[in-house]
Amino acid sequence: MIPFCLHAQHPWHRVTNLPQENSINALKKIPGSGKIIAVGEGSTVMITSDFGNTWDLVFNPGGLNNSASLTAVEFIDSNTGYIAGSGGMILKSTDGGYNWDLVHSTGHTADVFTDISLSNPTNAFAIGLNDLIIRTADGGETWDALYTQAGFQLLDIDFLNPDTGFIFGNSGERYLKTIDGGTNWSFVNMDLQFPGATCYDVCFPNAQLGFITCLLMDPNDYTYAFYRTQDGGATWSEVYSNWAFNTFDMDFVNDSIIMVSGFPIDGSETVVITYDGGDTWNGIHFAGSGSAIVCDTSGKAMVAGWQGVIHESDDNGLTWNLISSATMSGDVHDVYFIDENTGYLTLSYYGFEIPACTLCRTINSGDNWTGCLGLPGDDAALNFYDDNNGFIATNTPDGDWLFKTSDGGNNWSEIETENLPEFQTTNCLVFHDDIYGYLATDNHLYQTTDGGMIWTPRLGGNVTDIDLEHWPVCDASTWTGLYRSSDMGTTWQIVDGTNGEVLNDIFYADYDHAYMCGQGSCMLRSTDGGMTWEKLQVDLPHNINFKSVYFIDPLTGFAVGDGPYETMAYTEDGGNTWQAMPSISTSPLTKIIFLNDMTGLAFGKNGLILKTENGGITGIKDNVVAKDVNLDLFPNPSHDMMTVIIPNDVQQDFILKVYNDAGSLVLSKMFSGGTWRLYVDISHFNNGVYFVTLSTSNGIYSGKFIKL
Repeated sequence: MIPFCLHAQHPWHRVTNLPQENSINALKKIPGSGKIIAVGEGSTVMITSDFGNTWDLVFNPGGLNNSASLTAVEFIDSNTGYIAGSGGMILKSTDGGYNWDLVHSTGHTADVFTDISLSNPTNAFAIGLNDLIIRTADGGETWDALYTQAGFQLLDIDFLNPDTGFIFGNSGERYLKTIDGGTNWSFVNMDLQFPGATCYDVCFPNAQLGFITCLLMDPNDYTYAFYRTQDGGATWSEVYSNWAFNTFDMDFVNDSIIMVSGFPIDGSETVVITYDGGDTWNGIHFAGSGSAIVCDTSGKAMVAGWQGVIHESDDNGLTWNLISSATMSGDVHDVYFIDENTGYLTLSYYGFEIPACTLCRTINSGDNWTGCLGLPGDDAALNFYDDNNGFIATNTPDGDWLFKTSDGGNNWSEIETENLPEFQTTNCLVFHDDIYGYLATDNHLYQTTDGGMIWTPRLGGNVTDIDLEHWPVCDASTWTGLYRSSDMGTTWQIVDGTNGEVLNDIFYADYDHAYMCGQGSCMLRSTDGGMTWEKLQVDLPHNINFKSVYFIDPLTGFAVGDGPYETMAYTEDGGNTWQAMPSISTSPLTKIIFLNDMTGLAFGKNGLILKTENGGITGIKDNVVAKDVNLDLFPNPSHDMMTVIIPNDVQQDFILKVYNDAGSLVLSKMFSGGTWRLYVDISHFNNGVYFVTLSTSNGIYSGKFIKL
């Protein structure tokens, strides 16, 4: 037995900007360490020791899955800290945030802790939307509920010292205060003249000076405002208001410098700062939202928010620099490449008012993307039937839209459509030529026979994908199974063996071999051109709701989707066995394509784009190669040509792959069954050790050689 395993870098890397693409909900200094911790959506935890230039990411802290929302974080010293979030969840770290234990959870998604605070290393409090305070007095070992009957949602908690703390929420009439370390809480009346006010955040630079940020509403109007107390919270007075500054978070440098971050409405401020203790305020605008802010006495400040955008300042907030930006503003919905270099994608962005969609273009195989067309509505699908001619379909509450290009996407013109009723989601658009086209939506499949002007409903239900590999035979995946048409899409019949399957994508590896994927790690395979299908056994550590499948050849394939931990799986034996790919992001993936045997792209939520340039599978996995090295390779060592003797029992098609000692795929080629000897040109390989696999649908053979 000669087991060998290649330890190499992950085969996929981010095209999307580092460090990550999930929205950040909270930033806090870790006392005594010079570090800052950020938490947010997608179970995001990341730590920086150089004020945002580099970050250490902690994936799935405390075993949380990818959908966890982390809303608040607080450290009492350089080691001990807590995170609170969705599902009544609280995490604790004792090593400065790099490892976390789950110390409290209700498991109910409606239980959301909005803030957490510590009065001393063992005494911590978490507050939530359901009028609840929970407390630990033993460092997180046990938690007790303190029912306050406040009658309003609790949003922010802050301790001035081990004894004195405040809790504010969506009440402009009163707040909660403790003077005994949180054992008892009492109401303090507060008249903001807006009983329906919501107090988002509170900070006290000293025992007497404090600030709260509020949303003030009456039956006719609303505005955002800051209130100040100079007597420890006994009285409050308004010091700033602006209807267009949606306030989120607040921090202070000292008694004079207080910073507030928010979401700018209509180009308003992103950060508002006072340098005189709240007498006057200065607004600064820059692109992005400020869900969280942190500042320190060195003059440095940081603002973070939607899709992981981060800005920093070195001069107490006078000027701001972008240090991490969102590559894409929205979710990638559809992708199409007309050649290995040029491709298009559509982005769906659900803003605060009207959903919007953008068409983006790359001319360098997906490394860079630029917006080239703003689209109405959302969920736009696109398709080209040759290198020059393509279509885009989208929908809005006011109607549906179809656009066409005849010059490879440089220019687009609208096509007037008829008989296309309202639908919510544009799943897929495919044109066979300039006459026949198909549009899959969440309620019907529509057909056009005149280039897109008139559309006729042909198949009901949520239709997710359309394939024209065997035109005039058409295939359509739906949430009830696969349907096939033999008359160019006029009539449809369900295909036996697929009934009841929730399917999302179809892919033909060649004329005969096809694959379909769907919910719950569902994978089906056809070897007769889609006439019959078998459901494959996909054993993964955790289910992935597959959204897209792609095979480089009939044996090597990938599937991506939304999983609690992993979002990609791969097979090297035609789908008989599948393995989960270790994740480098927690965002769901929605689409995967390959531009050639080596170069692939995976797309997902929050504008996530991943890329591989080595075939997508680095090295040879433990469970594949822990066997006899049983390929006969000669001469070995070799210089220019190497001969591979094919085992006698290999009668079906197979794939030969060669990896270098770093685990990178340097050769991948498919051969017909019955071949008994191969001659491989290795003259262009660098000198070193190489590993060979011969993959069939029945198993994998392996060997290694030395290039001199």
